[in-house]
Amino acid sequence: METNAYLSELVAGIIYLLAGARLVSLGIRTGQTPERFLGAAFMMYGVSGVVYAIAAFESLTAFWTPLNFAARVAYLPCPLLVAIFTARVFRPDDRWASGSYRELRFCFSLGWGGPR
Repeated sequence: METNAYLSELVAGIIYLLAGARLVSLGIRTGQTPERFLGAAFMMYGVSGVVYAIAAFESLTAFWTPLNFAARVAYLPCPLLVAIFTARVFRPDDRWASGSYRELRFCFSLGWGGPR
């Protein structure tokens, strides 16, 4: 049963990667940044899912901790990219929307570097 869950995670990660790559290529062709942000978020979700699923294979159990850490690091920018996309597309003139993703960016920087 658990193997099916990791297989589903692997398939979902591949789908996220493909959808993200298409969105990024659309953003490059049209010159629009919202597609790039959402595509980058999807690609990072995909990388995170694929690496997390690969870490569960029995032949790679010795690498579970570093692969799990890499999957979590790949996931970190995703909420920030989705928040920027949402603020630019749905709330371009609202100050609270730009402020919310600035606060999220601040929290992201604290989580990335951590207090020293």
